[in-house]
Amino acid sequence: MKGNICLKKGIILLLVITIANGILKAQTPDANGIVYVNKNIAASGVGNSWGNATKELADALKAAKTNTAIKEIWVAKGTYYPKYSPANNNFGNNANKDNSFLMVKDVKLFGGFDPANSMTTMATRNPKNAVTILSGDIDQNNAITNNVFHVLIATGDVGTAELDGFSITGGNADNSASGTFFVGTVNIPRYEGGGIYINGSSPVMNQLIVNANKASQSAGVNFVNSAASIRNTIITNNTAVNYFGGGMSTVNSPVSLTNILFNDNKATSASGRGGALYITNCAPLFTNVTISNNTAAAGGGIYNLYNGKPVFRNSILYANAPNNLANNSGDSYAEFSYSLIGGSGGSCTSWVSFTGVDGGNNIDANPNFTNPAGNDYSLQDGSPAMGKGSNALFAGLTASTKDLSGNPRLAGANIDMGAYENQTPLPVIFGNVQAAVKDGQLIVQWQTQNETNNDHFLIQVSEDGNNWTTVQTIQSKAIDGNSSSALDYSISIPFQAATATAAIILVLVAASNIGKRKYFIIACLFLCSALFSCHKEDVITSTENQKTFIRIVQVDKDGVVRMSKIIIAGQE
Repeated sequence: MKGNICLKKGIILLLVITIANGILKAQTPDANGIVYVNKNIAASGVGNSWGNATKELADALKAAKTNTAIKEIWVAKGTYYPKYSPANNNFGNNANKDNSFLMVKDVKLFGGFDPANSMTTMATRNPKNAVTILSGDIDQNNAITNNVFHVLIATGDVGTAELDGFSITGGNADNSASGTFFVGTVNIPRYEGGGIYINGSSPVMNQLIVNANKASQSAGVNFVNSAASIRNTIITNNTAVNYFGGGMSTVNSPVSLTNILFNDNKATSASGRGGALYITNCAPLFTNVTISNNTAAAGGGIYNLYNGKPVFRNSILYANAPNNLANNSGDSYAEFSYSLIGGSGGSCTSWVSFTGVDGGNNIDANPNFTNPAGNDYSLQDGSPAMGKGSNALFAGLTASTKDLSGNPRLAGANIDMGAYENQTPLPVIFGNVQAAVKDGQLIVQWQTQNETNNDHFLIQVSEDGNNWTTVQTIQSKAIDGNSSSALDYSISIPFQAATATAAIILVLVAASNIGKRKYFIIACLFLCSALFSCHKEDVITSTENQKTFIRIVQVDKDGVVRMSKIIIAGQE
């Protein structure tokens, strides 16, 4: 009998120790509401400091569902896998391909820490160096077949929740599994949103890389009924294998995207739509976004339908195949301002209407990316996209604002187009540029706010905004080509060259028919007479009945050229 009593006491003591140990190991935030996660430690702690961190992000998120004291989760570099089902009827249990990281209301997730290298605070963390990966490869065999359907899910009201400083990869929302599951009140399909699936939520998302996810449709990021904000993010190499949205889909979701790169995303089937973006029934806002080298059967860059009306500002849409943009219906169109759009013709009279709405100051040119084959979509020196954006269209722009690389968003007076800011200072910062036709003269006036290593300017004119002729050369007023003060320039060019132009044409016609020697001789005499009667700068015909486009080409002492904005000469 005595032995039985001792045995019972031993069992009770063991249970007490086990329960106490479980309590001690439960994720507990520090005084600021932060739980620390570090995959690289030997043993898991309660998470209230880096020295006592918990090992798994999945465990910290699971605890945050019921522990409202947890406000933030800081995650050290490493690769983390979803361990639990987010579904209502199976939450917190291992469900294999149904596993997913689930964002929790009012909980902010931050990656990019590295305690071993003193990256332990928000000021010292660096997501680019301390890479923090959320991976769907739960069996860790580098084969996507058995990966989870969704790497990360957010549904319903998530309050102030944020996702910042993570790489999202390896989701596989394939079509092999039928059915759906509920998270909150949202029914989530297993065939879309392989990387990130967001429905009815508006989290803040920043400094992400969404890479190498697959889905039947909407492979990288899928927004449904959401007004989320996403900034400083690369969406690359995601594949929609059956339908639409290789990089991202926005359905009834007026999301806001700033400093985003979409490249090498694909919608691979014959019915594939929207290699980078698939937009329906919403007007998302894109600011300083670069979309290039994405592919689909239609709309390699963007596919709009059913009232899809995206707005692009300071952005680049270039070299997507087979086309940059496709609109499915008349009520779907994009609006572009201060953007570079390949094949658009640029603003003014050359705008191609099917591109969308010309909001003004758009250009059609090669952006001269540094090395797109190596995924470097920054701008080379002299890119036509440099300094051609609008500062006013970048909300909240300050001297401390960063581009996608973490460099200053403003390197000159005017913001660049696209996700990256060229850091080479412009040799000349143009101020106001004006041109007018008066009394048979083309009058061009401009101001420079700053000049560095400047040599001269070329005044160029065009009748169509595409083919340009240099009509005058003006030397820099700056001493040795350098000035930090405003300098004013003005030049008047007579319109008296119609006869000279006609003579040149006559010479060329005559030269093509040697038999008509008398025409050739007459033309030569006529040309010489015309040339001698004109000044050197008299090379423009009258603009009484046509527009004249003007631009100023700046040439520095090293021969590098940059151009002002294009203006149209007005009659006075």
